[in-house]
Amino acid sequence: MLRPVHLDPALIGQPLPWAVYSESGVLIAGAGLVLADAAHFNKLATRALFREGEGGEAADTPLGRLIELAKQAETCLRHPEADAIRAVARDLLAVQRADADACLGYANLVPPARPSVSHALRVLFVAGLLAEHLDFSDAEQESLAAAALTMNAASLDLHDRLYAYSGVVPETDRAALRGHPQASVAWLERAGVSDAFWLEAVYQHHENMDASGYPGGLPGSAISLAARVLRVADFYCAKISGRHYRPPKSASFAFQELFGRERAHLDSQIAAQLLRRMGIYPPG
Repeated sequence: MLRPVHLDPALIGQPLPWAVYSESGVLIAGAGLVLADAAHFNKLATRALFREGEGGEAADTPLGRLIELAKQAETCLRHPEADAIRAVARDLLAVQRADADACLGYANLVPPARPSVSHALRVLFVAGLLAEHLDFSDAEQESLAAAALTMNAASLDLHDRLYAYSGVVPETDRAALRGHPQASVAWLERAGVSDAFWLEAVYQHHENMDASGYPGGLPGSAISLAARVLRVADFYCAKISGRHYRPPKSASFAFQELFGRERAHLDSQIAAQLLRRMGIYPPG
């Protein structure tokens, strides 16, 4: 059964995750077709397009499901509600367990419109892989995923601006950046979140092992395991993500930083676990 589909401009330059058809069922473009540029996108987007319904094979692919969940995640971050955020995090973990490589490559294939949301999804998937190998319970993995999704929730606009900066960050933005862990915890509490594991991970996700981090300047022994996982995943994903002013760095470069300049700041055992799981040529 066919249902209407709206093409997201984020698909420009990316492969279609599903085939699209005319209303009468004639194939217009096959799954995997790359929308080369805006003109190609507009040529398709101006037509009435349809895709297979939820029972169809294309709709059941991990990439198709991820696209839907990314939209839900962005909605949750605009209109926060504790149960809805947890449900999206749970569903994202379920897709990751079904196809981890698709999830790790997802942000490269179909980035959401907001860099801040794309980064949150990357961190969620990397943290999820680490949690599987660090004996987190199912409930803890779910809370960690929710923390990854919301660690910057109070400062999405700021993080979108930082994506475009190529020079010195203004002092007002630097101050807001240092305060965003506390602000995100307050944002979550207003949304009805009371899970201490989740809130602590968000609050501590910029603390450093040598007590040089923020907001509390905590030593490694006082930082929760969940926060240490987020810190490593956050750093790694920031390095392999492009910016408006530079292309993405390689995974090899990210690991050189993790085990070099950042060694005193981040949990080296977690970083080593990430290297074992990802290697220097990760999916995507």
